[in-house]
Amino acid sequence: MKKNIIVVLLLSISSFSIAAETDSKPAEAIKAPSILQYIEQPAEGSTESKASASMLMSDCIARFPPEELQLTGRLTMRRRYGIEISEYNFLANVCWGTAEPYATYKFYSLKGELVDDVTIKRDAAGAITLSRNMKTPAGAQIPAPKVNDTVLGSDVTWIDATMDFLWWKNPELVGEGDVKGRDCDIIKLTPPTATQSCSFGKVWLDKAQRVLMQATQNDSTGNETRRLWVRAVQKLEVAEGDERWVIKDLEVETTGSDHRTRLHFDDVKIVK
Repeated sequence: MKKNIIVVLLLSISSFSIAAETDSKPAEAIKAPSILQYIEQPAEGSTESKASASMLMSDCIARFPPEELQLTGRLTMRRRYGIEISEYNFLANVCWGTAEPYATYKFYSLKGELVDDVTIKRDAAGAITLSRNMKTPAGAQIPAPKVNDTVLGSDVTWIDATMDFLWWKNPELVGEGDVKGRDCDIIKLTPPTATQSCSFGKVWLDKAQRVLMQATQNDSTGNETRRLWVRAVQKLEVAEGDERWVIKDLEVETTGSDHRTRLHFDDVKIVK
């Protein structure tokens, strides 16, 4: 039976950073199966990773499903030791496996009130466009967020939501590392526009599967400013004999803060 490992992000839907867990214990034990249980077979055509950084990033992007996916779940921001700060439900339709990826995210209060509705598109030239599908009570259009803005004041930014860092320019293979016992290639990437908190980023790609395991966002001195990591995955039944694995849990942390944000996906399905 062929198993395709597919990483779908909301999210990052993109604060940018997928990284190893800190020494502190997570606020809640996650019961979903570990991602490591499902990274089994080498990616088609993979070698001992003498490939160029550009090829590695292209292989990673190619692992995204071409189909449009609908995701429902929760965004929860907590203090490092478990005190909840805020929580929202969300509904997202994403399609990152096409030449021009797009996504729409709707966030709701726990009472069911729509609090944000944003559409993100990436054109063939790589330009990102964000639009907000909401108006004020007086009927005025609410301005679109910037890609670096946080989502509802959480650790997650719209970079995470777009997975934009996977398309950043000048990929450079800078080393190898270990993430959760998996051998990874470490690739340095440069954002289209550098900021004080993000001069460059790094991603860790599993050598065998070429899937994203973790990443960091770094300032001009090389210090990490944000991190994001995959906590768990789930199986997605596409058709008989075709099993795919998508992210079940993500965590994002702003380095040096006393909080982190968890993106938990209750359900993921292909839009027919």
